Amino acid sequence: MIESKSIVRIIPSLLLKNKRLVKGKNFLNFIDSGDPVKTCVAHDSQLCDEISIIDLDAHHNNKEPNFEILELISKELTSPIMFGGNIKNFKIVERLIRNGADKVLINSNIFNHKLIKEIINSFGKQSLVGGVDLIFIEGKYHIYSKGKIIKTNFMDHIKKVNDQNVGELKLTFVNLEGTRKGLDITTSKKIIDAVDMPVIIEGGAKNLIDIENAIKKGVNSIALGNLLIFSDNNIFKIKQFLDNREINVRLRN
Repeated sequence: MIESKSIVRIIPSLLLKNKRLVKGKNFLNFIDSGDPVKTCVAHDSQLCDEISIIDLDAHHNNKEPNFEILELISKELTSPIMFGGNIKNFKIVERLIRNGADKVLINSNIFNHKLIKEIINSFGKQSLVGGVDLIFIEGKYHIYSKGKIIKTNFMDHIKKVNDQNVGELKLTFVNLEGTRKGLDITTSKKIIDAVDMPVIIEGGAKNLIDIENAIKKGVNSIALGNLLIFSDNNIFKIKQFLDNREINVRLRN
């Protein structure tokens, strides 16, 4: 088996809008991709390691997340749920956890020190995932937040997230998201080596070989959207492929 700090995780990445799942490209041009409960049940039955759900309505419209759909989903699953979308105060976090979220994904509010401290003190750091969206323009990566490009040193930003003592980091490569042009393994590895927490990467997974290459170079948690939704791949097929390549994945409950 390939050595890794932990078992390799394959995580479906789902976007919730108008009580349906959607998928787009570069965070734009969303199209319907299915029923949220049925889709989550399917991924759960295929032994996904957890499920990432982001409420786009909450994020885009500055409203509270859809707690009701989260509860419906959580009642049907055994897989852990990571939930994000305009999480700006501790009351929202409490309600998300109560309605079935195992982790909350916080992006633009990750430097709200009071909120971060409350979450860690109440639920433990393993319940908190720091989200960072990266976008490649003018020959380099920048931070993408609330629809705006922040021209700052992205590694400085990531190190500040690391200093928040969050349980793990989720990286989304905006310019690759939904394109299937290939994972940015080099940048991902640079970030993984610079932080002291688990890192999930998302954006651009081309095919199963691309996933294998990323894992062999040190990535051990990958969130997938387009590759699951718009191809004949599923979680179990991907894991069987990786297992055949002697990569340590969970193939049974």
